[in-house]
Amino acid sequence: MGDNALKTRLLTAVAILGVLLSLIWAPILEFFFAIFITGLAAYGLREYHRMVENRQIETETVGGILIGAAVTFSGYFHHHETLALALYGGCAAVALLHMARGRFSLAGFACSIFGVVYIGWFGGHMLLLRGIPQYGAGLVTMTIAAVALTDGAAYLVGSVIGKHRLAPVLSPKKSWEGAIGGFMAAIIGMGVIYLLANVAGWQAFPAWSLKRYCFIGAMLSVAGQIGDLAESTLKRSAGVKDSGTFFPGHGGVLDRADSYLFATPLAYYLVAPLFHS
Repeated sequence: MGDNALKTRLLTAVAILGVLLSLIWAPILEFFFAIFITGLAAYGLREYHRMVENRQIETETVGGILIGAAVTFSGYFHHHETLALALYGGCAAVALLHMARGRFSLAGFACSIFGVVYIGWFGGHMLLLRGIPQYGAGLVTMTIAAVALTDGAAYLVGSVIGKHRLAPVLSPKKSWEGAIGGFMAAIIGMGVIYLLANVAGWQAFPAWSLKRYCFIGAMLSVAGQIGDLAESTLKRSAGVKDSGTFFPGHGGVLDRADSYLFATPLAYYLVAPLFHS
């Protein structure tokens, strides 16, 4: 990667992070955070359907995008039951659209449903996580930090000492050294957040033990890396390098959100029982 490309990548990352942190930490902006995440989900669904169409598979594109985005937004109401009901309704609606338009392709039907689940339902968990009373902003920040540290460290370590390919067919540039480096970075990052939260007395972060913080970081790192490889599988099948060009230097929305789509639901289901018991 050249100096200009790296500069563009870093500037884009800083801009995204600045917008996200503003929306996450300002309570008055929570609705706009939901709109922001829903908008990303809609655009991600657009990229997804384009990749599927590269395989000459006919999906319910417009309906799938609108329905999937609606499923994501249902997470704003802060009840996982509401998100689950929206998912059920969304899948039923997509099925009806396929039948009404005479699209009886098994591949097309399955891909339409998968888009609603993979992007719509998975994405809605970011809003569920933000909605956890008192700790929502802190938990979302922890999730973003764990995934971002994993991605960044995996790239840096892999570039410097990566020799053993993690998934040669799916993503030739990923290495076991990078994966382990990203895993360790997430754990260390959660340890740093634990120390800072305790020293500064940040009430928005849970009063957990260091062990639990590190465990959460480890689990989110693994989930994020699985999500990254999952999207690489989709791109490989579609014959594309990136899902799109939405973020300069980073590719499409799915290229940036793939890890979060897998990590955020896990974060929610790991921590939600601790606050609702």
